[in-house]
Amino acid sequence: MIYNPILQENYPFGVVFLSVYYLILKEIVCGLASYWKNWNRKNERKEKNKVHSIGDTAARVFDVLENDFGGFILRKSMRNVKYIVGILCAVMMVLISSSVFAAGPGKGQINGELRAGMTQFVVNYDISQFMGEPTVNGNYMWNGNSSVSELDYRTVVWLHVTNGVSDAWIKLDPTVPSKGEWSYNVTGSPNWDHALVEAWQQETITSYIPADRAKYFWKNGFWVKAAVTSRSPI
Repeated sequence: MIYNPILQENYPFGVVFLSVYYLILKEIVCGLASYWKNWNRKNERKEKNKVHSIGDTAARVFDVLENDFGGFILRKSMRNVKYIVGILCAVMMVLISSSVFAAGPGKGQINGELRAGMTQFVVNYDISQFMGEPTVNGNYMWNGNSSVSELDYRTVVWLHVTNGVSDAWIKLDPTVPSKGEWSYNVTGSPNWDHALVEAWQQETITSYIPADRAKYFWKNGFWVKAAVTSRSPI
C-alpha cells in the first residue's frame, strides 16, 4: 500500500469531529424529549389536584387530547430525528472516507531538476481528489547564478508521476515568480480526460491519458518522482 499523508493528516480528525458532533446532537435531542415529558407530567399532577366543573372537565379532555397526543407525536418525531441524524453522519463519514482513501499522493515537496543557470528549484504540490473529482495545486521557487535573471513568462512546471508500473505528467501553471521568490497558485479540478498528461513539449500538451486509465492511476496510488520547468531561465 502506498503511503498517503492525507490518511494521517485529515482522516482521524474528520472521524473524531463527526463522532463528537453526532453525540452532541444526540444529547440535545434526548434532553428536549425528556424536558417535554417531565413538563407534561407536572401539568398532569397539578390538574389532578383541582376541582373541575363540567366546563372545566370538557376543557381538560380537549387539553389531554391535544397535549398528550401532541407529546406522543413529538416524542416519535424526536426518535425519528435521532435516526435521521445518525444516518446523515454515517453518510458523511462514508463520503469523507472515500475521498480520503481514493486520492493521489497528497501534499509534498520535491527538489526539481536544475536547468542551465539554476542553483535551486523547489516545488510544493497538493494532488488529491474531492467528491470523486481530481484536484491539483502547487507552486515553486527558483534561484540561479549571476548569468540568469528571470524565467520566461510562459514557463510552467511539469510533475513526473508514477505508480511503479506506468508514468504520467501533471501540469502546474502558477504565476511565474521572480528569482528567489515563491509563485502563487489556486487549486484546480481538471476533467478526468485532462487530469494526466502522456506527452508534452515546453508548455504545450501533445496527448492526454484517457479518462478510465487516469481514474485507475489516480485512485490506486502514485507518487511524484521528479519536477522540471518547461523552459530554462534567461
